[in-house]
Amino acid sequence: MGGAQIGELKIKPAKLRGVESNGMLCSAKELGLDNDASGLLELPDDAPVGQALVEYLGLPDASIEIKLTPNRADCFSLRGIAFDVAAATRSEP
Repeated sequence: MGGAQIGELKIKPAKLRGVESNGMLCSAKELGLDNDASGLLELPDDAPVGQALVEYLGLPDASIEIKLTPNRADCFSLRGIAFDVAAATRSEP
């Protein structure tokens, strides 16, 4: 069975207190959707099982907020930003 991934944490089947678990309950904050960590994010009963949450909620792929300082002239171009984001996400630009 494949698993979801939240940041660096990969969700996989586990046994907790003798009970088999195939998932994880999360707050909106843990999922990076909101700052609300007061409780679990509840989906409607008709939410499709197995569909990616980003597809179900219609979320964008990613968003990046950039606050430039004068010492980061390399980020004044799209290429400079791409290199910086690639370094931060450990991916190729």
